[in-house]
Amino acid sequence: MYEVIDNDIYIIRGDTAVIPFSITRDGSTYDYSNDLVQFTVKRNTVTQDIVIQKTITGASLVIDPEDTHELPYEDFSYDVQMITEAGEVHTVIKPHLFKVTNEVNFAITAI
Repeated sequence: MYEVIDNDIYIIRGDTAVIPFSITRDGSTYDYSNDLVQFTVKRNTVTQDIVIQKTITGASLVIDPEDTHELPYEDFSYDVQMITEAGEVHTVIKPHLFKVTNEVNFAITAI
């Protein structure tokens, strides 16, 4: 289970999140299929150490269970940056909260 409130992401540790994603530029949906768009999570905005980094390639950001299953219940920071084919760098989501919340069931069993 996850929730996005004003770009802050709350996710239960070890859960899957498929978060719809698009970029609007000049009032229109921007086609970023030829650009590099990266979602990056760190403990804070000053550390160099990356906790999670995902490349967004479609219409959603996918956070897999293994991305968070070993993280502490803690507040992290994330942003989304785009590097265009021309080499321009744009932060399309400025730093926001990425909160890993409590879980009860630690034993994941496959069906």
